Amino acid sequence: EHVTSLNLSAMPVTQEILKKVNDFKNLKNLNLNKSTVTDDLLKELTNLKSLEKLDLANTTITSKALKNIGSLSGLQEVFIWGTRITPDELTELRKEFSQVSWNFGVQSDESEILKLTPPILVNESRILTPGERIKLKHNLPGVEIKYTLNSEQPLDSISGMVYKTPLEIKQFTTIQARAIKNGWVSSEPVKYQFFTSGIIPQNSNLLSPPSKDYRAQGIKTLTDRKSGDQENFRDGQWLGYKENTLQATFSFSEQAPVNKVVISYLKNIGSYIMPPAMVEVYGSDGSDNFSLIKKVKPAQPEKYDPNRVEGIDLELNGQFNVIKIIVTPVQKLPQWHGGKGEKGWIMIDEIFFYPAPTI
Repeated sequence: EHVTSLNLSAMPVTQEILKKVNDFKNLKNLNLNKSTVTDDLLKELTNLKSLEKLDLANTTITSKALKNIGSLSGLQEVFIWGTRITPDELTELRKEFSQVSWNFGVQSDESEILKLTPPILVNESRILTPGERIKLKHNLPGVEIKYTLNSEQPLDSISGMVYKTPLEIKQFTTIQARAIKNGWVSSEPVKYQFFTSGIIPQNSNLLSPPSKDYRAQGIKTLTDRKSGDQENFRDGQWLGYKENTLQATFSFSEQAPVNKVVISYLKNIGSYIMPPAMVEVYGSDGSDNFSLIKKVKPAQPEKYDPNRVEGIDLELNGQFNVIKIIVTPVQKLPQWHGGKGEKGWIMIDEIFFYPAPTI
């Protein structure tokens, strides 16, 4: 008498069970989705005068049984997708029992061309461990994944390579990928940036203090090979600067000189976290006299974009054993930004160092 809702989904219902259910005079909701209910068994439910909602999706029920159910005085909704009921029979049910909402689900239009979702990245971290490869997948059978590496050209259904096995990379790599299947609209391209460990400095020194709220682990943060969360810049993996510049030095052995520097930073425009306004790289032979090697002004966004971790790739055109890096935050946010005129933040989680590529 006190039961108003009963869930028997995916259960092996029998005639004996439904005879007992038929005595639940105050039952309003009955879920028989994916159960073993049949037309003959459904006939047992004749006394459920209070029943308002009946779920019969993914069962073997036909329209014959529903004509008996449709006459229940309180019935308002019946869910019948995945059953043996045809669209024509559905039309008849809706005419005969117009007081009932017969929910047949969304019926696919065979002439409609649907758009694929993008490929899924399997890797959990942007920083690959030794021997780890880039893994992509798509959940729809028969989908082909096209990709490019380190290419700024748009990726379409014709260009690019076909992904077949996990991809091995040696250094910082940008991968574009999209899903393709005959009879479907190709997915939007997605872009991921990956880093490998590279050379770990022998000594590192942080020359300028970060913001008191974003100190992370100090200089260790930049070489611990732990990626920061792109949605949570308070996770303890980001060094944050706003009022001053990030300045740090890194020393390497003579057996492992550096030819490339990659800086991993966060872009979270809504939180005033922008790409660096400027990055400067200086080199030294071990003395205190540094010479400017590279100076770049990364491109700034022109609108609000999704949060992303991105990398600044700096070829040094030479091999160096001591490197000094200065990263400057944006001094004034652009006019289109909600905080226009205010200072921007930089958030750096890692700096990677790579040797000259071997032939």
